[in-house]
Amino acid sequence: MVPIGESLEQLTSIDQAQINNRLLQTEFVVLCDVTNPLYGEQGAARVFAPQKGASERDVVRLDSGLQNFARVVETQLKVSTHFAGAGAAGVGRWCKRFLNASLKRGIEYVMEVLAVDAAILQADLIVTGEGKLDSQTLSGKVIAGIAAMAKRFNKPVIAVVGKNELTETEWRNAGLNQVISLVDEHTSVEMAMTQTSELIQQRIEALLDLKQDRD
Repeated sequence: MVPIGESLEQLTSIDQAQINNRLLQTEFVVLCDVTNPLYGEQGAARVFAPQKGASERDVVRLDSGLQNFARVVETQLKVSTHFAGAGAAGVGRWCKRFLNASLKRGIEYVMEVLAVDAAILQADLIVTGEGKLDSQTLSGKVIAGIAAMAKRFNKPVIAVVGKNELTETEWRNAGLNQVISLVDEHTSVEMAMTQTSELIQQRIEALLDLKQDRD
């Protein structure tokens, strides 16, 4: 099988004969922030694949493949596929099932390693961002983690995003002071993806000019 998503529809069994024993002696740490199931309306294919450019046809095939994967795993390995996060982090939570991995929230782990709290404490303004600001953001992605920490130090936060799907009330409740979306009534998704650097610069400059006018 070619190791790509659509091949999961062809999966009939899992061969464990050549597992490297060193895997069983290795400590694995999985970073994961969301809790989506493996398949279905809130599953990996339906929620995350369109964000990566998958068409509706692609999504249907990927979801079908994940359902087939679940059947093989449950039948052959007697491992349940129904658990929170089964479809999250590139199905990284499966490492917990197969490799006895420990799970940690990704944003909290990364911020701790990078000492983000110290950087935020010294900053006057925090600028963060991601591809799409949506309901997934609120479940613990980068922006939510940064905003929560900035709030502890009473620092303003601006989010620069490719596309915003939250209402102003929602993003303000998440701790953001301003949201800059590249996609708007004048800018299509295609333009935002091909002219990203220029658009970010334009949006930031416009915001700073507006702030100076107010001051």
